[in-house]
Amino acid sequence: MPSATRNGQKARNKTLDGASIFKVFYIEMKVLELQSVKREDFGLYYRKNYTAVAVMEIVSKTVHVPVSFVIETSPLGTKELDIDIAKEVDINYPMLPIMTGLKTYILEMEKQGALP
Repeated sequence: MPSATRNGQKARNKTLDGASIFKVFYIEMKVLELQSVKREDFGLYYRKNYTAVAVMEIVSKTVHVPVSFVIETSPLGTKELDIDIAKEVDINYPMLPIMTGLKTYILEMEKQGALP
C-alpha cells in the first residue's frame, strides 16, 4: 500500500487509542465510588440489573448522579455493559468520558466481585 506524501515527504500515520485521548483532554473527571448499589432480580442468570448513585469529581466539584446499569454475559463469556444516567441531573461535562469512566469503574468492580 503506497504511503501518502505531502510536499515530497512521507506522512507518518500516528493514531491514539481512545483511552489516550481521554487522558489528554479529559483529565478533570474521575469516578470516586458507587453508593447504594442494589441488584434487581431479572430472572435471567446471564443478565444482572443494578441501580446506584455514582459519585464523580468533575472539574474539582463532587457530583452525585443516579445511574442504572445492566451487565450481560454472552455465551462466549464476554461482558457487555449498558449504562443509563438519570435525565433530571444536569451535568455540564461531555458524556463520552463520563460513560467511559463509569464503564471502566463498573467492570473493574464486577471483576473484583464487589457488586452484590
